[in-house]
Amino acid sequence: MELMKLKTLVKDLSDITVKGSKEVIITGINTNSRQICPGNIFVVKKGASYDGIDFIPQAVENGAVAIVTDIFHPFSKNITQIITDDIEEVLVKISSKFFQNPAKNLYMVGITGTNGKTTTSFLIKHLLNHLNYKTGLLGTNEYHIGDFIYPSTFTTPLVETTYKFLKEMVDQKCTAAVMEVSSHGLVQKRVEGIDFDVAIFTNLTNEHLDYHITMDNYAEAKKKLFQQLDSSTKKNKIAIINADSPWHAFMVKNVITPKLMFGIENSCDVQAKNIEFCSTHTTFEVTYQGQSEQFITPLIGKFNVYNLLAAISLAVHLSCDLKMVSSIFASFKSIEGRMQSMKKKDRIFFVDFAHKPDALENCLKTLTDIKKAKIITVFGCGGNRDKKKRPQMARIAEKYSDTVIVTSDNPRKEDPQEIVRDISSGFINKNLHLIELDRKKAIQKAFEISSKNDLILIAGKGHEKKQIFAHQTIDFDDMEVIKNM
Repeated sequence: MELMKLKTLVKDLSDITVKGSKEVIITGINTNSRQICPGNIFVVKKGASYDGIDFIPQAVENGAVAIVTDIFHPFSKNITQIITDDIEEVLVKISSKFFQNPAKNLYMVGITGTNGKTTTSFLIKHLLNHLNYKTGLLGTNEYHIGDFIYPSTFTTPLVETTYKFLKEMVDQKCTAAVMEVSSHGLVQKRVEGIDFDVAIFTNLTNEHLDYHITMDNYAEAKKKLFQQLDSSTKKNKIAIINADSPWHAFMVKNVITPKLMFGIENSCDVQAKNIEFCSTHTTFEVTYQGQSEQFITPLIGKFNVYNLLAAISLAVHLSCDLKMVSSIFASFKSIEGRMQSMKKKDRIFFVDFAHKPDALENCLKTLTDIKKAKIITVFGCGGNRDKKKRPQMARIAEKYSDTVIVTSDNPRKEDPQEIVRDISSGFINKNLHLIELDRKKAIQKAFEISSKNDLILIAGKGHEKKQIFAHQTIDFDDMEVIKNM
């Protein structure tokens, strides 16, 4: 456990007022009062539906010895108070100092974009491991901290957690870290102060507009990663950009870090062509600076070619020749819940995390390219999330599928039937879809109505092992349901 006196931790902070002893020993930093351990600082933050002030007594009861707050609390006289007008800035600075600025000792790769972050992060981890970097990973599926793997709670962890995990990676002799950097994480400054070596932009499509309101706001959030890269003190920095995204020019505008562009359609530095798809693999050719090399991957679909191109771009930036890169990625296996396939009695099931309109369309376009018979799609939409995408996803599923079964995803606090009604409003042909609220029964129904060589897509939950309802969370795994049928 790290230990540091408060006076050391706040020594270089300006524009703060400290009420109480600076001699207290600090053992950790936390914004969640329930997770406070003896000796921790509790950082009092305001959320959309809560005020951290209300949780000061719980934090003190759990052993907090200091709080960071924007106003003096007269009823908390027996605890040291660090008063500041900018809680977020202080949180970043004390986290960096307490955990000894771990990013300076890691080759830091940040990946942002609507889709593709998870697959790209695993591809890059695979690459860096082959290049003798011991690589950690923070992302949607899980956290890899040295030799340990933990379930993920956020795509991009909270500030203090991010710094803590990066420090643990350093302690476990990691030399690189790959992070999925979400738009929420960027707006909420969860990666603030981290010096990146590489920033990657995958794509930008309609998503999270319940949070960002407009696409321009959403794009501005993503761009923060590249602005942060500009201010990084690392040498040999690179911005890797999808040249086929309509937002690529926006992302690179006024960015001074050198850029490497990848794509399929538009002229760029790292380009794929002659792409061929089948149900078990994808082959394509990559060109870079006059070199050309054939690639084969178990990942299927055009969107996965883009993910690979992002990782290949980093490889050539690190001076790898394309032949070597092709060999490295030929050994890459599929990722849990990302077009993960399973053959079952002459049908092929695909499980994917696609819970956004464009992600669902990407999956179904891929299946359309390789199908020999029918496509059956099972999907739902998460509760307490953007409702506008529900009818959009219905229209997409209907366009590419022979049959659609609408079911529950994670209803959370919403009525599952209301969610299904929202989805169903988007169907044009009301006779091509079925409704089965029980997700397990919906998957079984897809199998029952399928025939030899049919492709069955189970979309929305991917790698998740739980299903969240208003009053309970149950164990649920799409792949396990398929295995046990």
